[in-house]
Amino acid sequence: MNKIRKNILIHHHSLAFQEGNTFWLQSFFGAWVSEIAKHFDTVGVIAETTSVKENKLDYNIVASNIVLHSFGERGKMSRSERKSNIVSLGKKISSNYDYLIIRGITPRQFDIYSAFKRIPRKSFLLVGSLIDNKAKFGFSKLEIIVWFLSKIRILELKKISKASQMFANSPTVVDELKTVLNIDSEFVPTNTISINDFMEFKIKEFRPNPELLFCGRVIKEKGIEELIESVSELRKQGIFCSLRIIGPIIGDYKIHLEKMCIHLGVSDFVIFQGFVRFGTTLLEFYRKADIYILPSAWQEGFPHTIWESNSSCTPVITTRIGGIPGIISESEVCFINPKSVAEITNAVKLILSQKEYSNSLIKNGYYFAQKFTVENCVMKLNEKMTRE
Repeated sequence: MNKIRKNILIHHHSLAFQEGNTFWLQSFFGAWVSEIAKHFDTVGVIAETTSVKENKLDYNIVASNIVLHSFGERGKMSRSERKSNIVSLGKKISSNYDYLIIRGITPRQFDIYSAFKRIPRKSFLLVGSLIDNKAKFGFSKLEIIVWFLSKIRILELKKISKASQMFANSPTVVDELKTVLNIDSEFVPTNTISINDFMEFKIKEFRPNPELLFCGRVIKEKGIEELIESVSELRKQGIFCSLRIIGPIIGDYKIHLEKMCIHLGVSDFVIFQGFVRFGTTLLEFYRKADIYILPSAWQEGFPHTIWESNSSCTPVITTRIGGIPGIISESEVCFINPKSVAEITNAVKLILSQKEYSNSLIKNGYYFAQKFTVENCVMKLNEKMTRE
């Protein structure tokens, strides 16, 4: 019996950097693509490229069956040229692929979908909350443009859904698609943590001067300012903690946060680590931290940083935002309300003082995360996408 051909083309709005016979993607995307490549004969990645390797492009694609298809270099195409390039690419390579999956919402989603319509099996994977990410109408030029574009993306999503399998990376987002857009979809989790990334299970012993950890984009919407204020409040209450902030940060905002630290008297206890490439070094920061905190007040799909912390036996404090509460419960993480210094402070005190409670978070989070390894997530996607 002849082997059934399984070639898949993937699009996400992540940039790519090509270097000789290899290329680089952001880790959350690259690890996922590399795992998919274990289930398919060929994996094509369609992306905009950059001539400069940015820090965030931290995952080197090495599998020989993964191919990069560039539709042009960022900053060197007009809008019409970019669309023309995508159309040309569709005509050139569509016949090479049996499956298409668009991971979005992405600005190029409908251009990609239209250019590659001839691919027999098409899927769309929604990785962010529709409700939390809904643009609010404003009266500035930028606010009007953002609101208008968000409406267009939703209309595109409706059109794409009529001829595509629809997936979402949280049960909450599955419900949103149904209630907001009347689109049926299935839950398919996404993750970057391999079962091989899990440390050997152990209960954490908190240090006298505990270290709190944040990892992600360092922006106001992630609750960074409340987190820094909480460090000040905790130290006033006799808990002499420090905070390590990992992630990219715009220069002006870093200056703002540094001034804030000086004003609060915590400059010596807040460390701006900057970007850290995904891998052993990053996971070691999780393992050394006493508590991981993601106090986001903005939209989230399901942040892979929660799984990274769980796999490192580090308890998690986070908010009930976006897809987070649809996957994980209060038995695995400590939930708080967003935009509250008091709730961050009280949650840290609770975990540090209640040993039985913190032990249960560590244990439950660790074993629950093993259900959502990148291997399990991709296997579930493959089964749903390729079933007859």
